[in-house]
Amino acid sequence: MIEHSYTAGSKDAGVYIGQCYPCDAVVDDIISEHNGLGYSGTNSGGELYIVNSVFRNNRVGIVPNSGSYELCYPQRETTIIGNLVHDNNQADTPAIDVALLAMGNGILVAGGIGNVIERNLVFGHDRTGIGMVPFLEETPSDDLPTRDEWELDCATSRTLDITIPDGAILWDSYDNVVRDNVVSDSGSGDLAVASVLTDTSTLGNCFTGNDAATTRPADLQTIGACGAAASGDWSIDALNVIAWLTEVESAPPSVDWQTAPLPDLVPQPDMPDAATAPTDPMTASMPAIDVGAVGLPADPRS
Repeated sequence: MIEHSYTAGSKDAGVYIGQCYPCDAVVDDIISEHNGLGYSGTNSGGELYIVNSVFRNNRVGIVPNSGSYELCYPQRETTIIGNLVHDNNQADTPAIDVALLAMGNGILVAGGIGNVIERNLVFGHDRTGIGMVPFLEETPSDDLPTRDEWELDCATSRTLDITIPDGAILWDSYDNVVRDNVVSDSGSGDLAVASVLTDTSTLGNCFTGNDAATTRPADLQTIGACGAAASGDWSIDALNVIAWLTEVESAPPSVDWQTAPLPDLVPQPDMPDAATAPTDPMTASMPAIDVGAVGLPADPRS
């Protein structure tokens, strides 16, 4: 459990959970701001929940991604529900390379599989509000896992043989579900899905019930509706993610984490009777999360 916490000023992620499947982890009621990435989850998922939290004024908001540079690939099956994600375009933060490349996105799945993104309030991003994009790994440590390997737990996947490719590999985002979110004020598209080498319509990502004004490609909630076969023309107003590779050259550079400006760090609420409260240790079982009870967060602009 990572809960009731505040994080700011990290060059990498304010909150990070990586290389685990199943993770049996919960991020609940946190505020993550002025980081390179609000949340990063490389090769993590399976009973992994990010709920009731705020990700604001980072370079990028919530970023589950795959990559062979850490174990247990690919990233898969993270549940992201009931979060407030806004204005993640912050140029004066420390930032690793991924944060520079992906700056200006709210919830960005980069090569992830089978994630559920639901009932989040997302607004104010220069690029996408909620996007499914490929992740380019230039110096991979292994080749792409096959579909039957997507179901393997970490312990098993670590026993597989390694095959180092001759060049770069591209992790596409597959089978993600995006529904009932409220997304607005996005420069490149409130909802988006893209690939480079693969027909985007075959990736299995679906979008339903979202309150969103713009999508890339066009009419995404019709041609990529959940529970229906892909249809229509996925090339109309397609998102050009290749351009991000050239645009990063002019992106605002990372700021030294020791001197980067931070918001006022106000005292955080303490637990009741903190000095005398008895311990309540975690058990081997993850606490039950009623995701159905997690609602859309209130709009701070109201």
